[in-house]
Amino acid sequence: MTRAAKLAVRNGGKQNGAALAVRMQSPRAARFEEWKGRSRPMERISVSNARWTFRGQWEQDRETIRSAERSLRTSAEKGAEAIVAFEGTGVVVSGPFLPTCGKAEFLLDNRPPKVSDCYPGEDRRKVNDSMFHAFGLAKASTPYVFASWASRSSSPRARISP
Repeated sequence: MTRAAKLAVRNGGKQNGAALAVRMQSPRAARFEEWKGRSRPMERISVSNARWTFRGQWEQDRETIRSAERSLRTSAEKGAEAIVAFEGTGVVVSGPFLPTCGKAEFLLDNRPPKVSDCYPGEDRRKVNDSMFHAFGLAKASTPYVFASWASRSSSPRARISP
């Protein structure tokens, strides 16, 4: 059963062979999340910066995106970690979503872990997308982001990049 079919059945739908009946739901407006005051980053910390620490097998590469050269780190190892130290009241971790990407778990301070599916949903990469974000952090804290990668594919070439 595909992921979409499982989701439909879990929400009251029925599957009969190749036919899938989806339960109709009333539309609901999504909760509005205001980004006011969050749109001015203080710095960008490239994966080539010494504040990043990598545990496990990571490959290092460079790529050109829109005439700018960027560092890229990818790993196919389940449990590989990318850790960055920063000070501030918010964080956005972004990177390319690759067709072979899996899920990443992010830990920040003492907050519960958040899982991000970094699969682009298509057979081509998305150049730079937000994998994780958190705002409203205490100014005095020095949080750390821990990302434990789990590949979507069982192929040893599956990759994920912070």
